[in-house]
Amino acid sequence: VIRQPLKKPDFTSVGVEIETKSTWKSLIAFLGELQNPEQFIVLDSANLKIDTADQTQMRGKFKIARWYAPK
Repeated sequence: VIRQPLKKPDFTSVGVEIETKSTWKSLIAFLGELQNPEQFIVLDSANLKIDTADQTQMRGKFKIARWYAPK
């Protein structure tokens, strides 16, 4: 889901909401790429839990935002 841009005096935030299903190792790799030093991406919220149907998998719900300087 793509959220409406949030415009504040100091920044504009463009956010998305995603759901994931992955192994723990893949989830860590995803989060590592997301928080790469060359980019600034904010995790507004994260909800992680073990998949009840397959305990080798993790389920995640993330609200992710990219912040931009005001124009």
